[in-house]
Amino acid sequence: KTRRILKAEEWLVYVTPESGKGKTEADVITFTEEGKVSSKNLFAQGYGDSNFRLTVQDDGIAVWETMKVDKDKNLAFVRGELRGSEMTGSIFMKSASGVGTTYYYGTTQPAVPAPEEPAVKKGKKGK
Repeated sequence: KTRRILKAEEWLVYVTPESGKGKTEADVITFTEEGKVSSKNLFAQGYGDSNFRLTVQDDGIAVWETMKVDKDKNLAFVRGELRGSEMTGSIFMKSASGVGTTYYYGTTQPAVPAPEEPAVKKGKKGK
């Protein structure tokens, strides 16, 4: 049943760097009839479709995981949790040289922080 839910739609997610630096990017995650998962952003970076493992926990949360490899042996570990119609997860990118970067994603668009008010400088009182 969970595989049917995953395949029923393209999942629009919002990906944010763990560091908080950089902008949030939209991505689309798709699950195929053949039991594979793809990400438009990762595909554009050279990572093809990959098989995924799906487990349903006792609380009903469905967890899926996959590992993708590009032609240069860079890795992408992708994990997602499906709670009802909400999907959240993480993407851990590890370069062939060993440098790792983590991103988080979710189907709910993150709130845009309010612009900060410029600090008002207090002038020195004259004598």
